[in-house]
Amino acid sequence: MTSAKKHFGIFCAVLLVLTVTASAFFMAYGVLHDCSGENCAVCRDLALLRSAAGAFGALTVLCAVPTLSGALPAAFAGTRAPMRGPETPISQKVKLTR
Repeated sequence: MTSAKKHFGIFCAVLLVLTVTASAFFMAYGVLHDCSGENCAVCRDLALLRSAAGAFGALTVLCAVPTLSGALPAAFAGTRAPMRGPETPISQKVKLTR
């Protein structure tokens, strides 16, 4: 992985964590707001954040299930799950030249 890609990935991860944290603080602050009634902007923003948090949670589950389905049985068995593809002459270290 190149250095630029690694730094960009770290930047995106930090940005995601900051966004989720800021959203949680805004939701905690907005729960006790002084509601202005039917067209309350804070209530509308809170509803949007709740739906985004639900979508983010569903995405996390969809990504975690395939990962954990291979990792958990191996963890309980005390062995590592094989993480490689099919056997090839190169993976078996067979020299093909004479």
